[in-house]
Amino acid sequence: MTAQIPNTQIVHPIRIKLPMDGIKRIINRMIVRKQKRVLMELPDYLLRDVGLTRYDVAEELNRPFWR
Repeated sequence: MTAQIPNTQIVHPIRIKLPMDGIKRIINRMIVRKQKRVLMELPDYLLRDVGLTRYDVAEELNRPFWR
């Protein structure tokens, strides 16, 4: 009797870019933009509580989305 050893090579399927990928990226950018605006509205004592300054928030808000 012989034992058969299964093929353990992992085959990675080719990822096909779907139109939904672009839509997901746009939605994620919109979410991040909203979070940045919410940070800008927080009072200074709450910003200090999370370790940020008003300057940090303004710098992040002015940073282009692709960075």
